[in-house]
Amino acid sequence: MKAKLAVLVGCNYSNSTHELRGCINDVHSMHHTLRTRFKFNPRRIETMTDDPHSKKKPTGENIKAALKRMFDQAKPGDVLHFYFAGHGTLIPAEVALTDKPESAIVPSDHNFITRADFQQLVNRLPKGATFMFLADTCYSGGLMDQEKEQIGPGPRNGNHVGAEPTPRMIPFETVLSQLAPMADLDDQDIGGLMVNMFGANAPAMFGANAPAMFGANAPAMFGIPPNQFPPPLKHGHGVLISGCEPNENSCEGEIDGKFHGLFSYGVQKALKEHPDPITNKQLVLRIQQIVGKLYSKQHPCLYCSDKDAHALFL
Repeated sequence: MKAKLAVLVGCNYSNSTHELRGCINDVHSMHHTLRTRFKFNPRRIETMTDDPHSKKKPTGENIKAALKRMFDQAKPGDVLHFYFAGHGTLIPAEVALTDKPESAIVPSDHNFITRADFQQLVNRLPKGATFMFLADTCYSGGLMDQEKEQIGPGPRNGNHVGAEPTPRMIPFETVLSQLAPMADLDDQDIGGLMVNMFGANAPAMFGANAPAMFGANAPAMFGIPPNQFPPPLKHGHGVLISGCEPNENSCEGEIDGKFHGLFSYGVQKALKEHPDPITNKQLVLRIQQIVGKLYSKQHPCLYCSDKDAHALFL
């Protein structure tokens, strides 16, 4: 019998200049849905939030460790699910040493998790297992390499319901300005800054900076030279359902008296309105309709193989 495993992460960044209000609510909603609708064993769901009473904080190190544990347990046929609600950021191409800006999620300690980090993990997935990534964060459409965008942007106009929603986004420059004083380094040297602060748990894409700082003791994961990422995801290994396009904001707002991400709200509403099994493509089309009525500048997307587009969600 196939196993179902999940890692759920929500970051509200309380008492900061970029505080959010709905991410922990979204994690609780997703946890309930996994248990009741999709029959996940609660003991196989690892949850991390930055609630003051949370036992384990969603730092970059802790999130990657939880994902690694999940992938290490995976067997052929298993379903792995990662859900992240929080800020995203966009690393400029000239900083990332790539031909386009790089999307990243922002853990509670601002230790970015990038496309390269996800590729290192997902390429370990056993044959026949499935990885489902739901990302309610700005720029989330660029978080995993896939061969095909199954569902892209819909119609565009400027309408929205209620107050202007809050983007789940931290400008890259803001993160640098906050981290640099703690590391006593030039905030232009992002690679050195991240490696100095986070060591072996720094984003994989900044690995070229490690030898200069650690010499022969540089962590093995830092053997990535500039412009060279881990190989693209293996065919059919990953499904990304993103809250928005790679260049868009994924927003949150008050809905029915509680704060939620518009995308996360759309996921929950679409599933409640369709109690029967639903394919990934059918689900995302429904989510687009729901989110579009709330805020039409945000377009959830689906990235996966043709086969996975027509596979059942979870």
